[in-house]
Amino acid sequence: MADSTKVRVGIKGYAYLGDVGATEPAKITDDPASDWDDEEWSDLGLITEDGLSENLDQERKDFYAWGYLTAPVRTLTTRSTFSFQLTFEETSVPVLSLYYGVPTSGFTNVAAVASGEIAPQQLKFNSVQAGAPDVRALGIDVIDGDVVKRYIIPRCEVAERGNVIHKGDELTTYQMTFRPLINFADATPIDVKRFISNLALPA
Repeated sequence: MADSTKVRVGIKGYAYLGDVGATEPAKITDDPASDWDDEEWSDLGLITEDGLSENLDQERKDFYAWGYLTAPVRTLTTRSTFSFQLTFEETSVPVLSLYYGVPTSGFTNVAAVASGEIAPQQLKFNSVQAGAPDVRALGIDVIDGDVVKRYIIPRCEVAERGNVIHKGDELTTYQMTFRPLINFADATPIDVKRFISNLALPA
């Protein structure tokens, strides 16, 4: 039977960055933000109103029977890839670290001196066009009132990056597409863990 209370809208959302192996929330509580240990997860800040775009790309192979070519007798999924796209509005160390593939250990504070006075704090880091794989853990909460959809990706990489635009009539944003990697640390290898609050199996 149709139930309009199960129609969902992504009103707001948050993304969290952790190292591989970071302690994951066991469940969704009444205060979702507190579920993420701030010693192991960094809030990636404001996200553009485009929200979260989730994609499942599958490649399949069809098998036919001799003389029966109107429809396959069997199909086989040969490749299945999830991706999650977010665009971040804040220029912060976690966001810059992700976008440029530089670990936070590669950032240093530089106290600038100008005309004999201490100028505003500066941050320095170096980026390279090709570096070592940058594998992180990612958490995402999509919130619609008291309903939370939570994604935990124990291992992922930034597979695609949008252009960073610097101009007077646009926000400087950092668009990233995350691609989950298989996590063999779990008893059953998985790539994405999903939780949805206020939803249960039918009786």
